[in-house]
Amino acid sequence: SPDEAGQLLLEENLAAARWRAGRGRGRLPAGRLLTYRHRPVEDWEPVEVLKAVHAYSHATADSPGWAGSAAHRFTVDVAHAAAQHLPGYAEAPWRWRRPSRPGVPVGLCGTWRPDVADISWTTPTELLQRWAHADAVVLTSEVLEQLPAKLPTRSGPVYLLTRPGGLTPHQWELAGLLGQALLVELPTAAAWLQEQLQPDIGVPQRSPRAGMDHTWVRLRPRPS
Repeated sequence: SPDEAGQLLLEENLAAARWRAGRGRGRLPAGRLLTYRHRPVEDWEPVEVLKAVHAYSHATADSPGWAGSAAHRFTVDVAHAAAQHLPGYAEAPWRWRRPSRPGVPVGLCGTWRPDVADISWTTPTELLQRWAHADAVVLTSEVLEQLPAKLPTRSGPVYLLTRPGGLTPHQWELAGLLGQALLVELPTAAAWLQEQLQPDIGVPQRSPRAGMDHTWVRLRPRPS
């Protein structure tokens, strides 16, 4: 009943007041109530209910038995119910997905510039400036010599493009500095690469399977 719920909250609040008073952090109010009687209140907005729950929780959290108590569980349930009545709550999506970040991948190439659309080919200096935040980074194997030994941390994909024949032993060693890069052999994997570079994808969408017509490898130190 409302009287029982109110009494539960009152007793937990008094327990917190006693705990603080016993440590010199306040005193019990004179003429304090020991019995709760419910008096209806009309026209409370959901946000006002939430604020009242937060204020009560702040005032009662010092109670030694607050965590996991019936009063604590009751306030959590009230706050949950009030939140569901906030304006716009029912219309908001249940699941949230991070918005895609449309952007042109940044690339660095040498004398060989692969015929891949939607890449902003740039200079080594500008590449390093954009390395950490570019949606995708595309490199050709011949520019590995131009990269510093220590690169900034990045979370987006790095695609290392090679021609048939793959990497030389020295290029394998340099490629190991890229960490989790993707080795892509052209022209075999051109269509797959173009798919990955679409603005609303940005990260590899599928793993290699037997029979697929592209090379897809996470770079690791080359076996000796």
